[in-house]
This record gives sequence, structure tokens and C-alpha cells, in this order.
Amino acid sequence: MMGDLERKYVSRLVPKNPRITATLLVLVAIVNSMTLGYDTSMLNGLNMLPQYKDYFHPNTATTGLNNASLWIGNILGCFLIQPVPDRLGRKPAILGSALICVVGCIIQGAAQNMAILIAVGINYHMVNIPTTWAWRIPSILQCVPSLLAICFLPFVPESPRWLLANNQPEAAKEVLAVVIGVESLEEPDFVRVFNDISTVLETEAMNHPENAWKEIFTGKPNRRRLAILVSFGVMVQLLGNFVAS
Repeated sequence: MMGDLERKYVSRLVPKNPRITATLLVLVAIVNSMTLGYDTSMLNGLNMLPQYKDYFHPNTATTGLNNASLWIGNILGCFLIQPVPDRLGRKPAILGSALICVVGCIIQGAAQNMAILIAVGINYHMVNIPTTWAWRIPSILQCVPSLLAICFLPFVPESPRWLLANNQPEAAKEVLAVVIGVESLEEPDFVRVFNDISTVLETEAMNHPENAWKEIFTGKPNRRRLAILVSFGVMVQLLGNFVAS
């Protein structure tokens, strides 16, 4: 457990118990992904809901667009997922993505026509609600995982790896000490982990070009990996599992 190591960079809200801190770090990292699971597992129910069909009058094209929309956002997201966290930090990036999800849920829940309503999930228990709230309530509930992530953020520190990579070694050491739960920066476990992180960063700086996008197209193996990544979304759609589920 974390001892009396003075905190200069880590908030007092971050727990002293490293197990609790580790649990919160995992929750912050994965809880927002619940939104995608919520959408994909319940989206098809929307197309069977009379309240939804009578309000929007979806056709084949708009029904297909709704199912594909879960992946459309990746077109923009793939260009931001690396530079934003690397430049601003892991916590600001998570906060920003969570706020975007919350705003999207608000827009979706207040939708007045099909062009705003891009992607929604539906709770099957809502089928008995006679009004448009049958689909608005599940749409709004999509923001719950994002709100949870926002609530957890004050209780977790910034990534020590990011801090070290951005020339903040003292802050990185303090965060790492809190996460590991050591009382001194001289303890062997702390020194070993910190040195491992430093070595990895130095190796990456030597072996990888400054332009990460250029690396994607450099070399036949990387181009093959890129082809697999790009084709994944297409293959998932061609399987029809979103419609059939």
C-alpha cells in the first residue's frame, strides 16, 4: 500500500491502495466501450418497434445506414485515436470521447427526423410504451457508460508512460509509485518498472519514424496489416449479424 510518499503531481483523490487504483484504471479504460456493445446487441430491435417505424418511416436504405452507422464514426476516429492521446494525454482523450458520446446520445434522444438519428439501441422492455419515449429512453441511456467514465476520471492518475514520453519524468515517477504502491523511489520493483518503460520509449524512438501514418504504408507486412484492419468493418457488415441478431 502507498505510504507517506509526498504527492506533488498526483491528486489526493487517487486512492492510496494500488489495487483500488488499478481497478479504477481498468474501469475508465473499458467502461465507455459498453456503449458499442449496447448498440450492437439491441439495434435490430429498433426496426421492429412500431413506435419507431411510425415516427421515422424507415426504408431499406435508412435501415441499412442505421446498422452501418456504428462503424461510420471510425472513419473520423481512426485519424484521431493516436495523435489526440499522444498530444493531450490519456485522461483528456478519454474525457473528450466520453463527452462526444454524451452529446451524441442527447442529439439522438431528441431526434425529430431520420437524418439526426444515426445510431440507436433499444431496450425490448420499452415496447409497451405507446409514445416515442419507447426509443428515446434507450437512446439516452447510451450515455450511462460515458458518464461513468467521466465520474471515474478524477480518481485515476495520468499515464506514467505518457508523462515520461512528454518530458515529465518527476510526475511519471510519482504516478508510477502510486500505481505500484511503493513507499520509496529506490525500491527495486519501482526501479525495474521505470527502467523498462524508459527502455521501451527509447527503443520506439529509434526504431519508428516520427510520422506514424507513414509507418502504416512502409513495408509489405505493414500494408498487409492495414488491409486486414480496413477489411474488418466491411466483413462484419457483410455477415449481416447486426440485422440477423
